[in-house]
Amino acid sequence: DMYDDVTRMCQLGNTYAYAFLLDHHWVSCAPNMPAVPVLKASQDEAGNFWYAPKQREDVRRFYATCVPNCAAATDTWHGSNRLCLVGNDVAQVWLSGKGQKCQRGSAGEKAIRSASKEAGDGNLWYRPDTASRVHAF
Repeated sequence: DMYDDVTRMCQLGNTYAYAFLLDHHWVSCAPNMPAVPVLKASQDEAGNFWYAPKQREDVRRFYATCVPNCAAATDTWHGSNRLCLVGNDVAQVWLSGKGQKCQRGSAGEKAIRSASKEAGDGNLWYRPDTASRVHAF
């Protein structure tokens, strides 16, 4: 987060909390935390969320509840590389070129191939913000 000397407020900087406050469905946070109404009420015209420094502990506790949602229950989130690991057997077989019938060239396939290439460890990964495309794949 960033402190603004002029307004004497802190700007939210947590990606997952930000996405949650914008109602993106690829992330979940505890909606009943004390920081949530404070942050929702403080959104500026540019889309930023702000809070007073005295509320930082409430905001930190809220951040701790935020986790990305992967595309399927068989997929797993890995916080160390901030990616979801593909767990669907059919998708794994098809993406490895061993058969199965899936939609070639779909947005979900592209999301998996792109993140997997970036990770470069031989596993099949995707960013959580692409979970809806991967789910459709």
